[in-house]
Amino acid sequence: MNSSNATLTPLGSGGWIPTSNYHTACYAFKKGDTLVLLDFGTGIARLLDYEKHLLNDVSRIIGIISHYHADHVAGLIYTPALKIPHLELFAPGKDIYAKSAHEILENIFSAPFSPRPLDKFIPSVEIHDIPLEGATLDGIEFSFRVQHNHVHPTVAVRIGEHLTYCTDTEPEFETIQFAKDSGLLLHECWYDAEIPLQAIESNQVEGVLKQKSGVGHSSNLAVALITREAGVQKALTIHHNPIVSKNEIHKMAQLAAEFAGVDLSPAEDGIPVNC
Repeated sequence: MNSSNATLTPLGSGGWIPTSNYHTACYAFKKGDTLVLLDFGTGIARLLDYEKHLLNDVSRIIGIISHYHADHVAGLIYTPALKIPHLELFAPGKDIYAKSAHEILENIFSAPFSPRPLDKFIPSVEIHDIPLEGATLDGIEFSFRVQHNHVHPTVAVRIGEHLTYCTDTEPEFETIQFAKDSGLLLHECWYDAEIPLQAIESNQVEGVLKQKSGVGHSSNLAVALITREAGVQKALTIHHNPIVSKNEIHKMAQLAAEFAGVDLSPAEDGIPVNC
Protein backbone atom coordinates (compact mmCIF):
# COMPACT_ATOMS: atom_id res chain seq x y z
CA MET A 1 0.00 0.00 0.00
CA ASN A 2 1.27 3.46 -0.89
CA SER A 3 1.47 5.72 2.16
CA SER A 4 2.92 8.81 0.49
CA ASN A 5 0.88 11.98 0.68
CA ALA A 6 -0.39 12.64 -2.85
CA THR A 7 -3.72 13.69 -4.31
CA LEU A 8 -5.44 13.41 -7.65
CA THR A 9 -7.98 16.10 -8.54
CA PRO A 10 -10.10 15.47 -11.65
CA LEU A 11 -10.49 18.78 -13.46
CA GLY A 12 -12.20 17.27 -16.47
CA SER A 13 -13.42 13.68 -16.31
CA GLY A 14 -15.58 13.76 -19.42
CA GLY A 15 -14.81 12.95 -23.02
CA TRP A 16 -15.59 14.53 -26.37
CA ILE A 17 -17.92 17.38 -25.32
CA PRO A 18 -17.69 19.44 -22.12
CA THR A 19 -20.94 19.48 -20.13
CA SER A 20 -22.18 21.22 -16.99
CA ASN A 21 -21.11 18.17 -14.99
CA TYR A 22 -17.90 17.13 -16.70
CA HIS A 23 -15.26 19.11 -18.58
CA THR A 24 -13.05 17.13 -20.95
CA ALA A 25 -9.89 15.30 -19.97
CA CYS A 26 -7.60 16.91 -17.43
CA TYR A 27 -6.35 15.52 -14.09
CA ALA A 28 -4.07 17.18 -11.56
CA PHE A 29 -1.74 14.94 -9.55
CA LYS A 30 0.05 16.76 -6.74
CA LYS A 31 2.83 15.42 -4.55
CA GLY A 32 4.86 17.82 -2.46
CA ASP A 33 5.79 20.80 -4.62
CA THR A 34 5.34 18.91 -7.91
CA LEU A 35 2.16 19.16 -9.99
CA VAL A 36 1.51 16.76 -12.86
CA LEU A 37 -1.25 17.57 -15.35
CA LEU A 38 -2.54 14.53 -17.20
CA ASP A 39 -4.01 15.76 -20.49
CA PHE A 40 -5.09 19.27 -21.39
CA GLY A 41 -8.78 19.12 -22.24
CA THR A 42 -11.20 21.90 -21.34
CA GLY A 43 -10.97 20.82 -17.69
CA ILE A 44 -7.75 22.77 -17.30
CA ALA A 45 -9.97 25.86 -17.08
CA ARG A 46 -10.86 24.70 -13.57
CA LEU A 47 -7.36 25.70 -12.47
CA LEU A 48 -8.81 29.21 -12.32
CA ASP A 49 -11.11 27.95 -9.55
CA TYR A 50 -8.61 25.71 -7.77
CA GLU A 51 -5.36 27.61 -8.30
CA LYS A 52 -4.82 28.26 -4.56
CA HIS A 53 -5.25 24.58 -3.78
CA LEU A 54 -3.26 23.21 -6.71
CA LEU A 55 -0.73 25.86 -7.70
CA ASN A 56 0.34 27.30 -4.35
CA ASP A 57 3.84 26.19 -3.31
CA VAL A 58 4.38 24.37 -6.61
CA SER A 59 7.91 24.60 -7.96
CA ARG A 60 7.61 22.19 -10.90
CA ILE A 61 4.75 21.60 -13.34
CA ILE A 62 4.87 18.58 -15.62
CA GLY A 63 2.31 17.99 -18.35
CA ILE A 64 1.62 14.66 -20.06
CA ILE A 65 -0.58 14.32 -23.15
CA SER A 66 -2.01 10.86 -23.83
CA HIS A 67 -2.87 11.65 -27.47
CA TYR A 68 -3.76 14.59 -29.67
CA HIS A 69 -7.53 14.43 -30.09
CA ALA A 70 -9.12 17.82 -29.47
CA ASP A 71 -10.79 16.91 -26.18
CA HIS A 72 -7.32 16.21 -24.76
CA VAL A 73 -5.37 19.23 -26.05
CA ALA A 74 -7.91 22.06 -26.50
CA GLY A 75 -7.07 23.46 -23.07
CA LEU A 76 -3.51 24.25 -24.08
CA ILE A 77 -4.90 27.39 -25.66
CA TYR A 78 -6.20 28.51 -22.23
CA THR A 79 -2.78 28.57 -20.62
CA PRO A 80 -2.19 32.36 -20.86
CA ALA A 81 -4.95 32.80 -18.24
CA LEU A 82 -3.33 30.31 -15.85
CA LYS A 83 -0.39 30.80 -13.54
CA ILE A 84 1.96 28.40 -15.28
CA PRO A 85 5.38 30.09 -15.47
CA HIS A 86 7.15 27.02 -16.84
CA LEU A 87 5.83 23.76 -18.23
CA GLU A 88 7.67 20.55 -19.00
CA LEU A 89 5.38 18.92 -21.55
CA PHE A 90 5.62 15.28 -22.60
CA ALA A 91 3.55 14.00 -25.53
CA PRO A 92 3.55 11.09 -28.01
CA GLY A 93 6.37 11.50 -30.49
CA LYS A 94 8.48 9.71 -33.08
CA ASP A 95 8.21 6.29 -31.45
CA ILE A 96 4.43 6.41 -31.97
CA TYR A 97 3.58 8.89 -34.72
CA ALA A 98 6.85 9.15 -36.70
CA LYS A 99 6.97 12.88 -35.86
CA SER A 100 8.28 14.54 -32.74
CA ALA A 101 5.86 15.95 -30.18
CA HIS A 102 7.26 19.39 -30.95
CA GLU A 103 6.47 19.01 -34.66
CA ILE A 104 2.93 17.79 -33.98
CA LEU A 105 2.11 20.53 -31.48
CA GLU A 106 3.75 23.13 -33.71
CA ASN A 107 1.34 22.09 -36.47
CA ILE A 108 -1.70 22.24 -34.16
CA PHE A 109 -0.72 25.71 -32.98
CA SER A 110 0.01 27.14 -36.42
CA ALA A 111 -1.98 29.66 -38.44
CA PRO A 112 -4.86 29.77 -39.16
CA PHE A 113 -5.79 27.37 -36.33
CA SER A 114 -4.10 29.34 -33.59
CA PRO A 115 -3.36 33.05 -33.11
CA ARG A 116 0.21 32.25 -32.09
CA PRO A 117 2.58 29.30 -31.57
CA LEU A 118 2.37 27.20 -28.42
CA ASP A 119 5.62 28.61 -27.02
CA LYS A 120 4.01 32.06 -27.07
CA PHE A 121 1.09 30.92 -24.92
CA ILE A 122 3.25 29.88 -21.98
CA PRO A 123 6.14 32.03 -20.72
CA SER A 124 8.41 28.99 -20.85
CA VAL A 125 7.68 25.55 -22.23
CA GLU A 126 9.86 22.51 -22.92
CA ILE A 127 8.35 19.92 -25.25
CA HIS A 128 9.59 16.34 -25.10
CA ASP A 129 8.64 13.07 -26.74
CA ILE A 130 7.25 10.70 -24.13
CA PRO A 131 10.13 8.39 -23.14
CA LEU A 132 8.52 4.98 -23.50
CA GLU A 133 11.34 3.47 -21.46
CA GLY A 134 10.12 5.51 -18.48
CA ALA A 135 11.56 8.41 -16.51
CA THR A 136 12.16 9.63 -12.98
CA LEU A 137 11.24 13.27 -12.37
CA ASP A 138 11.54 14.89 -8.93
CA GLY A 139 12.02 11.44 -7.47
CA ILE A 140 8.70 10.25 -8.95
CA GLU A 141 8.82 7.26 -11.30
CA PHE A 142 6.81 7.48 -14.52
CA SER A 143 6.04 4.48 -16.72
CA PHE A 144 4.34 4.55 -20.11
CA ARG A 145 2.57 2.05 -22.30
CA VAL A 146 1.23 2.46 -25.85
CA GLN A 147 -2.43 1.50 -26.33
CA HIS A 148 -3.24 0.55 -29.92
CA ASN A 149 -6.98 -0.02 -29.64
CA HIS A 150 -8.27 3.48 -30.32
CA VAL A 151 -8.71 5.44 -33.55
CA HIS A 152 -5.10 6.58 -33.11
CA PRO A 153 -2.60 5.19 -30.57
CA THR A 154 -2.80 6.58 -27.05
CA VAL A 155 -0.40 6.38 -24.11
CA ALA A 156 -1.24 4.96 -20.68
CA VAL A 157 0.65 6.52 -17.77
CA ARG A 158 1.68 5.08 -14.43
CA ILE A 159 2.97 7.37 -11.67
CA GLY A 160 4.88 5.19 -9.24
CA GLU A 161 2.59 3.25 -6.94
CA HIS A 162 0.21 6.19 -6.81
CA LEU A 163 -1.93 5.80 -9.90
CA THR A 164 -2.39 4.42 -13.39
CA TYR A 165 -4.14 6.47 -16.08
CA CYS A 166 -5.72 4.73 -19.10
CA THR A 167 -7.96 6.71 -21.40
CA ASP A 168 -9.31 6.40 -24.94
CA THR A 169 -8.82 2.71 -25.49
CA GLU A 170 -10.71 -0.50 -25.84
CA PRO A 171 -9.87 -2.76 -22.91
CA GLU A 172 -6.45 -4.37 -23.10
CA PHE A 173 -5.47 -7.43 -21.08
CA GLU A 174 -1.95 -6.02 -20.70
CA THR A 175 -3.35 -3.14 -18.65
CA ILE A 176 -3.81 -5.53 -15.72
CA GLN A 177 -0.07 -6.01 -15.31
CA PHE A 178 0.68 -2.36 -16.05
CA ALA A 179 -1.71 -1.20 -13.30
CA LYS A 180 -0.87 -3.99 -10.83
CA ASP A 181 -1.24 -2.86 -7.21
CA SER A 182 -1.64 0.83 -8.05
CA GLY A 183 -3.19 2.95 -5.35
CA LEU A 184 -5.66 4.33 -7.89
CA LEU A 185 -6.75 3.33 -11.39
CA LEU A 186 -8.26 5.90 -13.72
CA HIS A 187 -9.81 4.03 -16.62
CA GLU A 188 -12.14 5.25 -19.30
CA CYS A 189 -15.68 3.91 -19.24
CA TRP A 190 -17.68 4.94 -22.29
CA TYR A 191 -20.63 2.57 -22.42
CA ASP A 192 -22.73 0.12 -20.44
CA ALA A 193 -22.14 -3.55 -21.20
CA GLU A 194 -24.49 -6.35 -20.33
CA ILE A 195 -23.38 -7.48 -16.88
CA PRO A 196 -23.55 -11.31 -16.84
CA LEU A 197 -25.47 -13.19 -14.20
CA GLN A 198 -22.66 -15.68 -13.67
CA ALA A 199 -19.17 -14.92 -12.35
CA ILE A 200 -16.24 -14.40 -14.70
CA GLU A 201 -13.23 -16.30 -13.35
CA SER A 202 -9.68 -14.99 -13.65
CA ASN A 203 -8.80 -17.53 -16.35
CA GLN A 204 -11.68 -16.18 -18.46
CA VAL A 205 -10.80 -12.49 -18.22
CA GLU A 206 -8.32 -12.39 -21.11
CA GLY A 207 -10.89 -13.83 -23.49
CA VAL A 208 -13.53 -11.33 -22.35
CA LEU A 209 -11.22 -8.33 -22.73
CA LYS A 210 -10.12 -9.39 -26.20
CA GLN A 211 -13.69 -9.25 -27.50
CA LYS A 212 -13.43 -5.86 -29.18
CA SER A 213 -16.49 -3.67 -29.73
CA GLY A 214 -14.96 -1.63 -32.55
CA VAL A 215 -15.86 1.69 -30.89
CA GLY A 216 -12.36 2.36 -29.55
CA HIS A 217 -13.58 2.68 -25.96
CA SER A 218 -14.19 0.53 -22.87
CA SER A 219 -17.27 -0.71 -21.04
CA ASN A 220 -18.09 -0.78 -17.35
CA LEU A 221 -17.72 -4.57 -17.32
CA ALA A 222 -14.20 -4.33 -18.76
CA VAL A 223 -13.17 -1.72 -16.21
CA ALA A 224 -14.53 -3.86 -13.39
CA LEU A 225 -12.53 -6.90 -14.51
CA ILE A 226 -9.30 -4.92 -15.01
CA THR A 227 -9.72 -3.31 -11.58
CA ARG A 228 -10.34 -6.64 -9.89
CA GLU A 229 -7.50 -8.52 -11.57
CA ALA A 230 -4.97 -5.69 -11.11
CA GLY A 231 -5.64 -5.58 -7.38
CA VAL A 232 -5.76 -1.78 -7.27
CA GLN A 233 -7.02 -0.14 -4.09
CA LYS A 234 -9.58 2.07 -5.83
CA ALA A 235 -10.74 2.79 -9.38
CA LEU A 236 -12.44 5.81 -10.90
CA THR A 237 -14.24 5.67 -14.23
CA ILE A 238 -13.25 8.57 -16.47
CA HIS A 239 -13.78 9.96 -19.98
CA HIS A 240 -17.52 9.82 -19.42
CA ASN A 241 -19.78 9.86 -22.46
CA PRO A 242 -21.50 13.29 -22.62
CA ILE A 243 -24.58 11.74 -24.22
CA VAL A 244 -25.07 9.62 -21.10
CA SER A 245 -26.69 11.26 -18.05
CA LYS A 246 -24.85 11.62 -14.75
CA ASN A 247 -27.32 9.20 -13.15
CA GLU A 248 -26.59 6.61 -15.82
CA ILE A 249 -22.83 7.08 -15.38
CA HIS A 250 -23.20 6.37 -11.66
CA LYS A 251 -25.44 3.38 -12.35
CA MET A 252 -22.90 1.91 -14.77
CA ALA A 253 -20.16 2.16 -12.15
CA GLN A 254 -22.40 0.77 -9.41
CA LEU A 255 -23.32 -2.31 -11.45
CA ALA A 256 -19.66 -2.95 -12.26
CA ALA A 257 -18.56 -2.50 -8.66
CA GLU A 258 -21.21 -4.90 -7.37
CA PHE A 259 -20.42 -7.52 -10.02
CA ALA A 260 -16.66 -7.57 -9.48
CA GLY A 261 -16.62 -6.67 -5.77
CA VAL A 262 -14.25 -3.73 -6.26
CA ASP A 263 -14.07 -0.13 -5.05
CA LEU A 264 -15.15 1.54 -8.28
CA SER A 265 -17.00 4.84 -8.78
CA PRO A 266 -17.14 7.70 -11.30
CA ALA A 267 -14.60 10.51 -11.07
CA GLU A 268 -16.23 13.86 -10.25
CA ASP A 269 -14.72 17.13 -11.41
CA GLY A 270 -13.20 19.08 -8.54
CA ILE A 271 -13.37 16.30 -5.97
CA PRO A 272 -9.85 15.15 -4.98
CA VAL A 273 -8.90 11.65 -3.91
CA ASN A 274 -5.84 10.49 -2.03
CA CYS A 275 -3.48 8.23 -3.89
